[in-house]
Amino acid sequence: MQSHADRCFSIVPDVAVEGVVNKKARLSLHTGDGSQPIPSTSSAIEIAETTDQPDVAVEGVVHKKARLALHTGDGSQPIPSTSSAIEIAETTDQPDVASMSNKQHPTLQTDLGGFVQKTDTAMKSKLDQQIARFVYASNISFSTVEHPEFVKLVNMLREGYSPPSRKTLAGTLLDKTTTDLEDVMRKKLLGKDCTLVQDGWSNIHNDPVSAICLHADGEAFFLEAVDTSSNKKTAEYCKTLVQKAMVSAEEKYGCHVRNIVTDNAKSMEKMRQKLQEDDEDLIVYGRSSHILNLLGQSLTPSSVIKHIVDVQKYF
Repeated sequence: MQSHADRCFSIVPDVAVEGVVNKKARLSLHTGDGSQPIPSTSSAIEIAETTDQPDVAVEGVVHKKARLALHTGDGSQPIPSTSSAIEIAETTDQPDVASMSNKQHPTLQTDLGGFVQKTDTAMKSKLDQQIARFVYASNISFSTVEHPEFVKLVNMLREGYSPPSRKTLAGTLLDKTTTDLEDVMRKKLLGKDCTLVQDGWSNIHNDPVSAICLHADGEAFFLEAVDTSSNKKTAEYCKTLVQKAMVSAEEKYGCHVRNIVTDNAKSMEKMRQKLQEDDEDLIVYGRSSHILNLLGQSLTPSSVIKHIVDVQKYF
């Protein structure tokens, strides 16, 4: 059965925001049957809006359900009978729901960013450099990166990414890798005393090459390689190469060459003597492994040496 209080109040149409009903407390107070005033004993009537809908949250603002109190003036006089209907509008300092309807509201749509693999410019640069380092360190042909099977492998590992071309490997990537490695060498060699190691061999075209490395704190660092095909490897010429390398090491990497190691060829022995004459503090000596190799050659029969060479060539 409907109570007297329920008969006294009516609720105007609900306000819908994003599919959620927000019952705005816009109530009408009636005097029962429309002719009798509310009894004078009801000096204060508390009105609590009842609804089964949840509070509405719009852009972080919660619209609290109305809880209103209607008083009869001084608390002793009843509401006049002529007041057959008194409308009470809820007042609040929260933002009005209608005014916020045109604003952008949070969406419940799933963000697909976590399911999409993107290769932006920064990531492509990192991948290109790593492929370049692999090719350089493995001493393989630059054309490998354009082989269909290699391209297929890269696409399987990361879809949407294309490896660099062989021209890029031989150009900008080679320059970038060289600069990066020189920066690392500079940090490790700066202010260090190091040993310069010089040796000569032939490249794949059988051209003579003189290579020079630096050793410091148990690490080896490649300094330079010189094509010596147009020069005869005399003691004086080799001395010039070593002196230039000493100056280059100090200027580029800030290290100091204190020792020099070479093989034990006759020209190298003479070169070491000349270097020590110019700088008495410089320590020069022949490579011990080369001395042992020469000793083994002198003690080992030629037939055994020939067999060892044949085995090495086979593998």
